[in-house]
Amino acid sequence: MTSIKADKPIQKVLIVGGGAAGWISACVIAATAKKQDRDLAITLVESNNIPLLGVGEGTWPSMRQTLQSIGIRETDFLSDCDASFKQGSEFIDWTRSGHSYFHPFSLPQAYSSLSLSPYCDFDQDFSKQVTPQPEVCERFLAPKQQQMPDYAFALNYGYHLDAVKFAKLLQAHGTTKLGVRHCFGDVSAVDVHEESIRSVSLESGERLTADFFIDCTGSKALLLGEALRTPLISVESILPNNRAIAVQVPYASLDEDIESVTKSTAQRVGWIWDIGLQSRRGIGQVYADGYISDADAEQQLKAYVERTAPHVNFSELPKKYLKFTPGHREQFWKSNCVAIGMSAGFIEPLEASALALIEQSARFVAEKLPFNSAKLPIVAKRFNRKFLYHWQGIVDFLSLHYVLSQRNDSDYWVKMSHVASSSESLREALSLWEERLPSHDERPMIDELFPIASYLYVLLGMNFRSQSCKPLSHTEAAKKAFNDVQSFKQQCLNRLPTNRALLTNIKSSSKSDAPIV
Repeated sequence: MTSIKADKPIQKVLIVGGGAAGWISACVIAATAKKQDRDLAITLVESNNIPLLGVGEGTWPSMRQTLQSIGIRETDFLSDCDASFKQGSEFIDWTRSGHSYFHPFSLPQAYSSLSLSPYCDFDQDFSKQVTPQPEVCERFLAPKQQQMPDYAFALNYGYHLDAVKFAKLLQAHGTTKLGVRHCFGDVSAVDVHEESIRSVSLESGERLTADFFIDCTGSKALLLGEALRTPLISVESILPNNRAIAVQVPYASLDEDIESVTKSTAQRVGWIWDIGLQSRRGIGQVYADGYISDADAEQQLKAYVERTAPHVNFSELPKKYLKFTPGHREQFWKSNCVAIGMSAGFIEPLEASALALIEQSARFVAEKLPFNSAKLPIVAKRFNRKFLYHWQGIVDFLSLHYVLSQRNDSDYWVKMSHVASSSESLREALSLWEERLPSHDERPMIDELFPIASYLYVLLGMNFRSQSCKPLSHTEAAKKAFNDVQSFKQQCLNRLPTNRALLTNIKSSSKSDAPIV
């Protein structure tokens, strides 16, 4: 039984670990406390000896709300973080070699009042029938115009960003604008008493006390995992990818087109991500070491880079080698400690859910952290229920990309596309979807990471067909919606600037707006 001293006020929060997880948490909690006029002292301690991974470079559209809520201007963010727009993902060779489809961030036209899927031509690309976003992306166009305010949009979007620069921007903003105390140090010990954390000791001898602790120490999970002995639940039997190799690739020229989708290209084993920032591309190979050697995986990455960036000498590119155990903690909040980021869990970066989970976790803590410790068990129970639902949803949604594949060119794809290797919940859903496609109410949570629209983009994008996949005669409402898509598409193609042009203009205007020192 967790023991927490009753009615002890929660006034001090200690975040252990920096990076995106630590600094998003610090800024979101500090900004919320400020708006609530709550006296909450927030300290972040991080090691000087642990380099930031700088790999997870894709966000969901929710990042716009997060940045706006903590008071960062979009123009500053785009300029300082080498950031670009992300309008979704393109999946290449996943269904079969030579096939591709889009998972755009914009919802299908008339989504709130009408499901267009029964009226679509199933021999044509579903996403292109219900939103102009895929064709906007194919032409390297931005999701907004220059004159639109920060965070406003014509088409829904998130970002691609440099994770190291992003953490530095958040650190500067948190310490100078939001009152976050920042210090450096390596954790030497965690003092646990009756299953609650009392303090964290540093190798310098300093002892940091707090009423509430946030574990952002990455996969080590020094607080929740090691000190509070919360086990990791592996999902390797369903999603076995556990390795990645990442490189940064410069553009051939300063005016090269910037992609606004994450390109995910399936390989014989695993897949390759390709992200376009303002000054470079971030490319990485994700794979399972049980199906391919590290050397052969690197050869897959080398072949991709040489094909898509022939101006680059692959052997000269610095490489980051990452190992991880795909899974999540049994609990994410235990007693007076919550884990956020990789300390809570990590599954392969397909569909870029990592930063979105960090945002949702930080927002929950910011809005629900009780004023006294007696209420912590109640809030912890709600947090754990919510985020277990999210993690299980992530496992199912990522697994969907594999079980729908028609590839059988390796033992890896034979295993991954076998529906029996997926979770019971996904198997049940697929069984129902064989009769009729999913409806809006199947994912009922307000802040779903992957709404039913996302499932439809993947299901229909990968040629999944149900008995209901017989085009119905267009109702007047459906005809109007399809006509609206075509009309809006022409407006977008005619009026939206290219990603490169808009980002260049934003960077120039950001410099001209800077104060003169």
